[in-house]
Amino acid sequence: LVFTAILKTNGRPDLFLCSTFIVTLFACSCLALADETSTREEFRELGDLASGRWIGDIKFIADWPGQELGQGKRVIGYTEYSWAADKNVLQITGIAGLVSNVDTFAWDPTTKQVKLFSVDTAGGLAEIVIWKKSKNEYGWRITGGGVADGRAHAGRGQWLFSDDGKTMTIQGQSSSGDKKNAPLHDVYRRRSP
Repeated sequence: LVFTAILKTNGRPDLFLCSTFIVTLFACSCLALADETSTREEFRELGDLASGRWIGDIKFIADWPGQELGQGKRVIGYTEYSWAADKNVLQITGIAGLVSNVDTFAWDPTTKQVKLFSVDTAGGLAEIVIWKKSKNEYGWRITGGGVADGRAHAGRGQWLFSDDGKTMTIQGQSSSGDKKNAPLHDVYRRRSP
């Protein structure tokens, strides 16, 4: 998005104000992107926190293709996170209700971002950027993908680790197409390291 404005003072363009506005707009947009960057070490910290098997209390935030149960219904989810490729890839497999998923986390050295690519058996896909916010908190933002019926994903939130790494909470707000989903608040308990 490029926005240009030339303000007129005494009948002539004020290039100083225009330049200041453009530089300020550019700086603000760079700061927003910088907040979503991570180091390779932060990616590995996230992977070490998440590695293992988890059981989750999941509440559907929307009516999803492939699921018999609708929005507001609860299911038990099972997820396993495991390292691959010398700790350069974190692979995830999971199942919640009737749909299973396969995800891949990796650190992108060109953008300095942790990226998640998720595909599910109902035909959905999600692309997500994840970054470290504090010792046990990671932010996330959906950057692409959608559900099998063509509705695009959008949203953001946090991953929180607590109880000495024995609890993982994924929370946030998202939308599917033009419909806002219910708030996300899934709580997972570690089953094994």
